[in-house]
Amino acid sequence: MTVAKGRPPALRAGSGFAIYERRRDASGNEIEEFVTVVPAPEPTLYAVSDEQFNAWRGKRLIAKRVRLEPSRG
Repeated sequence: MTVAKGRPPALRAGSGFAIYERRRDASGNEIEEFVTVVPAPEPTLYAVSDEQFNAWRGKRLIAKRVRLEPSRG
């Protein structure tokens, strides 16, 4: 999992990653909290500010491969 500064790619159909933060709740149980979807071949989380970059860099982030389907609007 890579954290980079910049604008994320536009959402599009195809392969990508769902990125989660893994942490523990007050009772010590491990939980996953959804962060974002990245439509890219590599699991890269794009931070648009220095504050966001520094916050994400210290987190336990995981990426799960997903297939993004085109919207049916």
